Amino acid sequence: MENPNRNEMLIKLGGVDILLRPSFENIAAMEAKLGGLPYLAFKFSSHGKNSATLSDCAQIIYFNQAAVNPNDPTKKKLSLDEVWELVSQEGVNVLQPVMAFLARLTAGNKMAQELTDAQKKS
Repeated sequence: MENPNRNEMLIKLGGVDILLRPSFENIAAMEAKLGGLPYLAFKFSSHGKNSATLSDCAQIIYFNQAAVNPNDPTKKKLSLDEVWELVSQEGVNVLQPVMAFLARLTAGNKMAQELTDAQKKS
């Protein structure tokens, strides 16, 4: 289950639920491999002539997936090959959720409310 207060996003690829959880470590690893967030946002925009590829989508998902599937704690992160297989099954349909995830990363969650003390401790 996604936590909107943490900008998490649940996407379904090929019948598999993948929780994307942006963290400093996840975003830093993604940026080191793919370029900075402004560059990625440009690639996915019409100004960048929508030059993003399915490979870009697979890597964004791979780097930002939660460490453990929340519905099955025994399931570890998917490998890049596993993510690529799911992305290739979805084809161009994967672009929209990845663009929405990048929008959350670059704009922040404007709908999120201030966390309570109990939420901050969890």
